[in-house]
Amino acid sequence: MDSKVPENSEKDKISRRELLTLSWHGSDAPDGEAQGRVTLTGGRCTGCGLCTVDCSSGALSISSKETGDEFNLRFKANMCNACGRCVDACPEKCLSLERVPASGPADEVVLFGDTLVRCRQCGGVVGPRAMLDKVRATMLAAGQSGAQLELCPDCKARSQFNFNESPVRKR
Repeated sequence: MDSKVPENSEKDKISRRELLTLSWHGSDAPDGEAQGRVTLTGGRCTGCGLCTVDCSSGALSISSKETGDEFNLRFKANMCNACGRCVDACPEKCLSLERVPASGPADEVVLFGDTLVRCRQCGGVVGPRAMLDKVRATMLAAGQSGAQLELCPDCKARSQFNFNESPVRKR
C-alpha cells in the first residue's frame, strides 16, 4: 500500500505545515498549499455575515458604506486557506467550498449584493434587506408582527419602553 504518512524515524519527520497540506490534499497534493474557492449556491443568502465572523483567514468580508445603501459579501481567493468554517457557519447552507491549488493574487469577487435597510426613526443601519425579509416572513408565518424590524436596537428599545431621549437611564 502506497502511503504518504512518514515512518517513525528522524529523517522521515515532517513539519506541521506539511502534515496539514497532506491532510488537505490527500494523495493528490499539488506543489504549494491549499487555496479555496467559495461560491454561493442558489439564491438563499440573506447577508447575515456569520460566514465572515468564522472566516479565520479574512478571505470573506462584508463591505458597506456608512452613507450609501450598498451591502456586499466579498471573497478573496488568495487569502482562503480552505478550512471550511464559512460553510459550517452558514445558517442558510448556501455556501460551497472547493479546494484548488494555490494560484497568484486574485481579484476580490462580490458573492452577494443587497441594499441596507435603515432605521425608520434615526436612519442607522439595521441590516441587509434579504435578511429582514426572511425574518419578517418567519415572524408572519408564526402569527407575530414584524412591525419593529426596521428599527435599530436603540430605537426599538426606546419604542418598547417608551423612552423619550435614550434607553440609558440618567441619574
